[in-house]
Amino acid sequence: MEVREDLASGGVAITDRDHPGYTKVQEDWPKSNPKGYARWFEARMRPVAILLMEKRAEKALYASIDDVPTYKWKTPLQRAIQILKRHRDIMFRDDPDGKPISMIVTTLAALCYEGEGDLGTAVTNIVAKMPDCVGDRSPRIPNPVQPEEDFADRWGEDTRLQENFWRWHSQFEADLAEVTRPLDKEPLGKVLSARFGISLRMESLNALAKLGGASQVGKTWAPAIVVIKDPPKPWSRGV
Repeated sequence: MEVREDLASGGVAITDRDHPGYTKVQEDWPKSNPKGYARWFEARMRPVAILLMEKRAEKALYASIDDVPTYKWKTPLQRAIQILKRHRDIMFRDDPDGKPISMIVTTLAALCYEGEGDLGTAVTNIVAKMPDCVGDRSPRIPNPVQPEEDFADRWGEDTRLQENFWRWHSQFEADLAEVTRPLDKEPLGKVLSARFGISLRMESLNALAKLGGASQVGKTWAPAIVVIKDPPKPWSRGV
């Protein structure tokens, strides 16, 4: 299915107690590929990660770039996904079962990421391109390394989930536009906290409050100012 062999080789069959062929091995058992997905996700951000990690390697924190653990890369893609998920969690805090699942958010973000070097540009571009990565028929959002697996398979069972996804996407776009237009720093801080669950240092608020458009966000939004505690692994499904 045009998936690289080194990624496809991680595919596994999933036992499902509700499957009519559960007691015997069946060709149509559900399939997934968590290991291949993790490698695919890492590959999406590796070029930028290498640039970021060179400085750490130069400071002798690690013997080489390859020794830096993935979770310490802190790329714009990883930070963007944290922000997207945080906004989603806040928006659906009263309806956690109805929120877009993390595999959908993460997959679309990784597909739309094109190596942007700063957080603001990455978030803006990812959100703008997301609709282009959602198919109009099954699989709507296929697993990049196991295409027959559809991360949006539940949309057909519960139309509310699809509606919630697009409602969240539209709200994120609206809130992003809100925080990138000129505002006083005090109201801006409240907007960021209430809608994104993000705290910025005062100097960052001062700079961001002077912006006039989303295209300038990357000049003041830096990964180091995002405050999100205990984030899940970006490929953890259903979180």
